[in-house]
Amino acid sequence: MKNKVLMLLPYLLPLALGSLVVLQPTLNRIISLKLGHLFAAWFNSVVLFTVASTFLILSFQGQYSAASEQFSQFGEAFRPWFLLPGMFGFILVFAVPFCFKNFGALTTMTGMLSGQVLMSLLIDTKYQGIAISKERIIGIILVLAGASLTAR
Repeated sequence: MKNKVLMLLPYLLPLALGSLVVLQPTLNRIISLKLGHLFAAWFNSVVLFTVASTFLILSFQGQYSAASEQFSQFGEAFRPWFLLPGMFGFILVFAVPFCFKNFGALTTMTGMLSGQVLMSLLIDTKYQGIAISKERIIGIILVLAGASLTAR
């Protein structure tokens, strides 16, 4: 039983994460309808900061004590592009509920999936050294076709 679960993990974990990608902006949209869009984005960021800070503080203890060494090297290692993931996160938290409201969840998510697939192909090819294959191109075409059909 345990081996079957481990074999399914590469499929189940992304499936669960994909569900969260839809649930998170849906909940943000509900908050934004009650308290405003900017407040929803700000509050989401506060929660993220709180959770991340808690994990960071806990990582300085016990088996995760290597985090303190990594944290002390931040000044040397920092590059301006390190700010981009946080900025991208804010854009997603702010823009996805807007798109849900104006275009619908399915159209938004299939459009986002198309962008994710194309960016993933670029990253795999350029940074991971994974070759572009006929099967990958066919898969991407099918994803883009599905996105196009669901946006109608």
